[in-house]
Amino acid sequence: MKIHSALNFALIGSLMCGTPTLSSAAPLTEATTGLQVDAPKKFTLSYDQSGLYTIKKKKAKTKANFVIGTSPLSTKATADDYIASSDIKVQKYDELSDSILIKGKLGKKSIQVRFRPVGSEMEVITYFGKNGKKKKKRSSKGRTLRTSIQPRVTVREIALLDQIIRSRQGGRVVPLPITIPTRQLVGIDGTSALVPNLPGWTFDARDGIISGGNPTQGIVNLGIPTLVILPGFFNYGVVSSFTTAANALATVWPQQVATLGAQVQVLAIQQIPGTSNWLGGGAYLDSGLFAVRFRFNNRTWDGIFVSGCAPIDFQSWLWYHSYIAVPVNGSQAIANALVNTWSTWDNSNANAARLQDALNTIATTVIPGNPIDPDVFDAIHQKWVDYIRQ
Repeated sequence: MKIHSALNFALIGSLMCGTPTLSSAAPLTEATTGLQVDAPKKFTLSYDQSGLYTIKKKKAKTKANFVIGTSPLSTKATADDYIASSDIKVQKYDELSDSILIKGKLGKKSIQVRFRPVGSEMEVITYFGKNGKKKKKRSSKGRTLRTSIQPRVTVREIALLDQIIRSRQGGRVVPLPITIPTRQLVGIDGTSALVPNLPGWTFDARDGIISGGNPTQGIVNLGIPTLVILPGFFNYGVVSSFTTAANALATVWPQQVATLGAQVQVLAIQQIPGTSNWLGGGAYLDSGLFAVRFRFNNRTWDGIFVSGCAPIDFQSWLWYHSYIAVPVNGSQAIANALVNTWSTWDNSNANAARLQDALNTIATTVIPGNPIDPDVFDAIHQKWVDYIRQ
């Protein structure tokens, strides 16, 4: 699809009726992010730290707010999520050749919002017009029924604002505050969780473990037991002296990943305050919740890990871990969805069998069931309205 060459009929009509062109426009640059547009005189360009740009004509109330965003959803699904998440009352929903345009009311304001894909990015543009005149609606008997303010943002004004935004170069790209759709994943042993329902995402549930995700967007591995051999016994598998939960992330985890044919490089580990002895007493001598930055698949990731170390016998010990991770500067919506996966994870039916199989030679080991307290995580959904009301 040629995004910037396709124009809807309304835009073509407005140009034929005399919409100003950008032939005499001059470059206009936003200093903080370097975004540049071509705009006629008397237009201003501003930016705030939430990712919102504003194009406005001086001494006029007509303006456009726009965000350059990324979304793992389709254009239609992103627009539909906006409708569901915000307070807008939709009056018209147009699926155009290059975008989706929604017309409606947000509170007392009449607004129009356009969702337009541009390559791997998506522009979300909100148009605001001048205050209109009061219009009285009368009954057949001449009595006034109600008074309303009619919007005066015109097709001509939208066409000009669109031309300016279409000329943009550069700018800051932010993840859009969408809600990720989910589905119920249930393994043959009853292990279950709500997982992201997105194209290109795969999951597996078995032996009490939830594992999967997307190699470029998000990863989840919950309930992973690793048998660690003490030095001097065997020269294969994962070999390490008994250590702390934090050090196991730096030294044991890369070995465990290598047994699966992959490579991971741990860059930074920080224990989250107040999470010592996270897995409780009993077998685990050390455990905690950690923020970990690492390199994987040629990307830098941020993850939240539970790590716990438990002695077994004179030649081995158990390292247990669970984690979720997203690329640095990745989608907060995906991070929230993975937090939800963790908090809905139920492995109670498979827990004992999973641990017995993993340890193989151990008859009984005191291991807590689900190590995550769902109340610890609060998946905050930032509504679309935070963008469009500004």
